[in-house]
Amino acid sequence: MLKRGVLVGVVLAGLFLAGGCAARKASAPPPAPPLKSPPPLVEEIFLPAGPTNTALDRRAEALARWSLGVGLELRGEEAAALQEMAQAARLDPDQESLVIEAARRLVQAKQPEQAREILSSAAARPSASGPLLAFYGWVCQLAGRANEAVEACQQAIRRSPTHLMGYQTLFNLHLLNQQLAPARDLLEQAARQPGDAVFLIEVAELYAKYRQQAADTGDKTRQEMLSLLDRASALKPDTIGYQLKLADAYNYLGESAKAVELYLELQEKYADLPALRNNIREKLTDLYLRGKDRKKAMAQLEAIIKEHPLNPQAYYYLGGLAFDEKDYPRAAEYLAQTILLNPAFEQGYYDTAAAQINANQPAAALNTLAKARARFPQGFTLEYYSGLAHVRAKDYAAAVKAFTAAEVIAAATSRDKLTPVLFFQIGAAYERLKQYDMAEKYFGKALDLDPNFAEALNYLGYMWADLGINLERAKNLIERALKLEPKNAAFLDSLGWIYYRMGQHQQALEYVTKACELATEPDATLFDHLGDIYLALGQRDQAREQWRKALEIEANEAIKKKLEQTAP
Repeated sequence: MLKRGVLVGVVLAGLFLAGGCAARKASAPPPAPPLKSPPPLVEEIFLPAGPTNTALDRRAEALARWSLGVGLELRGEEAAALQEMAQAARLDPDQESLVIEAARRLVQAKQPEQAREILSSAAARPSASGPLLAFYGWVCQLAGRANEAVEACQQAIRRSPTHLMGYQTLFNLHLLNQQLAPARDLLEQAARQPGDAVFLIEVAELYAKYRQQAADTGDKTRQEMLSLLDRASALKPDTIGYQLKLADAYNYLGESAKAVELYLELQEKYADLPALRNNIREKLTDLYLRGKDRKKAMAQLEAIIKEHPLNPQAYYYLGGLAFDEKDYPRAAEYLAQTILLNPAFEQGYYDTAAAQINANQPAAALNTLAKARARFPQGFTLEYYSGLAHVRAKDYAAAVKAFTAAEVIAAATSRDKLTPVLFFQIGAAYERLKQYDMAEKYFGKALDLDPNFAEALNYLGYMWADLGINLERAKNLIERALKLEPKNAAFLDSLGWIYYRMGQHQQALEYVTKACELATEPDATLFDHLGDIYLALGQRDQAREQWRKALEIEANEAIKKKLEQTAP
């Protein structure tokens, strides 16, 4: 028996040399003389010819067959190798690592039933370990034998209560069969075990899966999951993967402070791993954004850009943050970089144009939209933003043309885009063109859709007041607007102007003065109105002072003439 073991080793060494690297020439044996008959198969050399009855015989043959399988695998004979390995596992089921490895290879080869058959002998042994039983349960599940899988996993958990695989397979089976109550009980059983950090984090992940499957948003499940994470955190997992999983799980539960702390630790500890560092920065950015901590979010994004200046997504987020902060020039710069780096990102063009319009850069916005027009099909958003840019450029005819195109597209393809805001913008552009009937028509459409659209109420009322028509209706519209926004300076000015048109100058003065007090910045129109009201009240000097203030803000020939006509 010992001699056969020696012979096996010698034959295998020769087999590996034949299939591996060339031996050194200096130590190579002399050429063998020609053989008169074919050499025996390798199996005939080192495999026993008769039956193997003792455990030692079976183990020796099992190791021999496994070694033969490895050799066949090295020569590319995968199918034959797999059969030898499977036979090795059958011969010696006590060698659990060998049995599991053979079964794993059979599963990879899409032969789960053969893998199950090999594992079943090993699992039937009274000494079968929890890990082997858990693997057997998993393979039974793959082979479509759910009852055997459940029984094997339950045995595995009883024998190794802190081995995860049995819980995972049994849990998945419960969810697959919509057995939520047993799944919940299993999680509680796992959570009671004194496992290590890895076990606790993995059980917490099963809790997360349960919450999603069962739509369980209750506090009890959340607290149990949080308790697992806190226990795992106290044990300080020592691998990057599980440290990141722990932080992600806290993030999932909305425990932002704990997640941020762990992410920052990981960021500092693994600063020399760029992929991980950037992944963490993105997660921190998301957390800061959700916590409305824009400054810290921007700091993370700027760090990403510093290392990856060609990252369009980072520029896009930075542009959005700057836009939210009303820093429109900066937003426009970041967003322009986004479409430069990713010219196929259509929404980026419209966001860039929006920032440019708000930054009072209508020419740049129209240039951005022209690039979009050259690359993408005509659409509602393209025409709508073109209209806004033309309004900012004070080209109201072009604005009406673009807005009308947007209206036609919306009517034909997506009627939900026929909004009060669209009709308001069209009405305002017509009013600037002095096409008052069309303006009234579109303001009316906006108010039909939204009777409490304060801007439309004010604009239509002010237009009538400025024309000196429909003054009572105009007053009613603006009073409705003021009920919605009582401290809106523009609305107060509109009501004061109506009183002026109605000859009620003292009331007009009251409202326009209040408008000036509430205005966020000096407004030429307000000072012009005050000047007209003071003149109507016979206070020429006060009137002239208000008109001078108006001219300091912006040049206006009409106001200049008023000063000339009232000069002493």
